[in-house]
Amino acid sequence: MSQSGPINRSLFSRTILIQAACSLEVLARKPGNSSPAKPLSSPGPEDLIFCAGATAQVLATAIGRPLGQTILEGAVASRAVAATNANLGILLLLAPMAAVPDDQPLHLGIGPILDATTIDDAKMAYEAIRLMEPGGLGEVPDQDIQKAPSVTLIEAMRLARDRDLIAELWSTGFAQIFREGLPSLGAGIQGTGSIEASVILLFLHKLARDGDTLIKRKFGQMINTEVSNRAAEVLNRQWPLKQPGIEAFRTFDGWLRRNGYNPGTTADYVAAVLYAGFRDGLLRLPLPFAWHAGMVC
Repeated sequence: MSQSGPINRSLFSRTILIQAACSLEVLARKPGNSSPAKPLSSPGPEDLIFCAGATAQVLATAIGRPLGQTILEGAVASRAVAATNANLGILLLLAPMAAVPDDQPLHLGIGPILDATTIDDAKMAYEAIRLMEPGGLGEVPDQDIQKAPSVTLIEAMRLARDRDLIAELWSTGFAQIFREGLPSLGAGIQGTGSIEASVILLFLHKLARDGDTLIKRKFGQMINTEVSNRAAEVLNRQWPLKQPGIEAFRTFDGWLRRNGYNPGTTADYVAAVLYAGFRDGLLRLPLPFAWHAGMVC
């Protein structure tokens, strides 16, 4: 019997952690998002789970490779298993995070990865975005996605930072993830004892603070402000600890779903925070806390 070569333990570990971060984000019953418990038709939860597995294998190889190549190959892998844009935002966030060498702290290693991007990286990332066909992009006067870029990928992101959360995160070295996201996730775990509840709290805090840039692009600032205010109301009523908060959560979730307001960019942010949590030791496998939040959604 022939024997396979030795397993690359680091590659295997990276794949598992990336897939775990993406899968936990999908499984959490976040308001307005697609999950197995509360599916949307597009993207369906099965699309999100399949794409998590397909793209994790690509993202795990990001160290030492051109960032644009990782993003493009991830998009190709995603479209091979799903007919819809299920995880473009996650690809754009996790590709530079996954490119940080294992022996470097994530918050220190990501800046040099972003600053080293090239025009070729931008060209490949633009191709990936066109392949995934995200909604609500519109047309912009400088470095429009339908045209060939003439700047590096980080420069293109800086031009878009005022209209897109992912571009803003790139422009600031992912500062929100480290300064706000990880502390919020940790506080949620300590306060609830549930990974799912902490993921949902992270999601709600981000919505309450900033709204969602996908919703803003598709429906306008007035709706985005209402989304933010309604998320803040859920938190003010002390979800998941108090019954008024649980009732406000369900009302908010129903309102989002009836109107087609899917906070998709905020979900991408959650996946990135979860990966950072695994990468820097806040989370580990097997999960050290209970998963299910209970009958509070």
